[in-house]
Amino acid sequence: MPIDSPVRAEEGIPYVVQKLAEDGHVYYPQSPLVEECIKMLDILISTLFYEALLMY
Repeated sequence: MPIDSPVRAEEGIPYVVQKLAEDGHVYYPQSPLVEECIKMLDILISTLFYEALLMY
């Protein structure tokens, strides 16, 4: 899937949050969350922010 795919972000953001919850996190600050999403999903930051704005 291309790194600028909106689907990658749409499906990936909840996945990253779920993985963090499985690691015991009940809260995760926004900046580190963005960094985790970029790292775990290998996604462009512009795609991540665009999709996050549409989702929330």
